[in-house]
Amino acid sequence: MTKQTGLLPSYPPPDAEAFRFTSARVKVMEGKLLSQADFLRFKNLSPSDRARVLKGIYPWFDGDASSFRTQADRHLFGESISLSEESGHPDLATYFLLPRAFAQVQASLEGATNSPVIMPFLGNYFDSCSISDLPEGLRETVSEAKNLYGAGEKPKARRLMTQKLVDMLMESRFSRLPYFADCVGTYSNLLEVRLVIASRIRKGSFVPIEGCEINGNCTPEQLAKTLGTTNPDLENLEKVASKKFFEKVTASRAIPAGPEVIFGYLSELENELVNASMLLAGSLVALPPAELEMGYGRAYVS
Repeated sequence: MTKQTGLLPSYPPPDAEAFRFTSARVKVMEGKLLSQADFLRFKNLSPSDRARVLKGIYPWFDGDASSFRTQADRHLFGESISLSEESGHPDLATYFLLPRAFAQVQASLEGATNSPVIMPFLGNYFDSCSISDLPEGLRETVSEAKNLYGAGEKPKARRLMTQKLVDMLMESRFSRLPYFADCVGTYSNLLEVRLVIASRIRKGSFVPIEGCEINGNCTPEQLAKTLGTTNPDLENLEKVASKKFFEKVTASRAIPAGPEVIFGYLSELENELVNASMLLAGSLVALPPAELEMGYGRAYVS
């Protein structure tokens, strides 16, 4: 097993041959993912039947709809670490989980409590919420973001954290492969859209944040041009950016072996679990089946 020498090592470039066995196993697992048709069928079941069906599909689910998301997150993180270590490249799990870790650190900075520990190397931080317990390379950014939050500069703090996330992903040795570079590029655009949406203020007006853009496209019109759409409506931009990221991620299905196969599968699994979580959440609040159908993410298996 290759020892991880840093949070996201830059060298050596990953060798696809080292992933051949794990890739073959993942291809089989990939074929068992639920389809959109499955979810659309499940939506017509009673709340108790939805939980029963999903308990039969997921051995780790205890049947409690209110805690499914927590259990699903634990499963996803466990799978990412297990598959990455099996391939001898534990930093692949770090690469996949880093955006989720950043989201949790950011939520902690914004006042969220009891954040679950999702990353082994961030465990001490979530236990103590002390910036000094963060890995090198994150401490300075989080400290600066904390100061921005304290000064009431929430949009700038969010952009700072997002820029750091994208930079760290791009510096990883995995991003030296075209598949990952494309994924990060489209993911960066999706994050930019979400930051623009978050910067909307009273009555829906938009305030650009100068000097801290991810890629310089900080207005809806500029983002629409980047994404190749003529409609600058923010909801449309979110859909277009999500679709483009989806297409880049699922390109892994055409790759026979390599870290791309594992990353793509984990992304597909996450999408499936989000849909399953929505199915159960809809049961808890008695959401009509038609509204559930509108809310489903795009399925990774047709």
